[in-house]
Amino acid sequence: MNISNHGSLVQDVPPGQSLPYFDVTCDSSVDPLDVLSIINAINLGTHDPSWNFSASNNSIATSGHVGISSCSPLLVEGDSLATQLNKTVVLPDSTSAIRVSFEAPTFDTLSQNAIRDAFKILRLDELGQPLTLPFGANREASYNWSENVEAAFGPGTQSTTLPSGFISTATFNLTGLAMETKVQVVARLVNDDTDTTTSVVIRSVEIIDVIEPAPAGMAVPDAIRSPFEPVDANLLVDVSSIVKPVYGRTTLLEDSEVLVIDL
Repeated sequence: MNISNHGSLVQDVPPGQSLPYFDVTCDSSVDPLDVLSIINAINLGTHDPSWNFSASNNSIATSGHVGISSCSPLLVEGDSLATQLNKTVVLPDSTSAIRVSFEAPTFDTLSQNAIRDAFKILRLDELGQPLTLPFGANREASYNWSENVEAAFGPGTQSTTLPSGFISTATFNLTGLAMETKVQVVARLVNDDTDTTTSVVIRSVEIIDVIEPAPAGMAVPDAIRSPFEPVDANLLVDVSSIVKPVYGRTTLLEDSEVLVIDL
């Protein structure tokens, strides 16, 4: 391997020859992080060691997993209900926002007339509670991009949604949170159908400055605010044999592990 005295990898090679090394972290240098990445790749699979990976396993061989795409983590659903990456960041001041950059999810559409796959982004405190407003009432994620449904995001979230091959972003306003607040950034795939190859590439997580204050609340539709009225079971009729459901957005609630589907 060709390395300069300050750890930089040599970039100049004779014409017609390839670089005589593999740049593990795509930063044109060699450092201890490269070694840690290689060790993690051997033991756990190839991914950025600053991300923590987890999946709800159905089987070890076919569960969700994380790979690598141009030195960025590639999250793949497998047959797990939830497959996710989690990273903790520390806010430098009280006027911060977190911007997550990613490529458009590649949804596996093999399963038809079934619950749709979804890609979600959450910002949680150290107790696992959401720090930003959700995309809808009785939801928890501030960003949700479900299969064949346009991306949805909550108040205080700004999004740039671009097609596959380009970098999309979701920026979450955290103004008002104290300096040195620890924030968990969670990127999650939700999968409750039979296909297994939905994936998303997470390119970066950045802390940026914001000027405008974070929103204090969100409008709740009257249908959500209305008090619950008991249902008389004697008035119900079984129509399941003649109803064909059309599935919409999918979300998985963090605290109760309840899957919520729009119909």
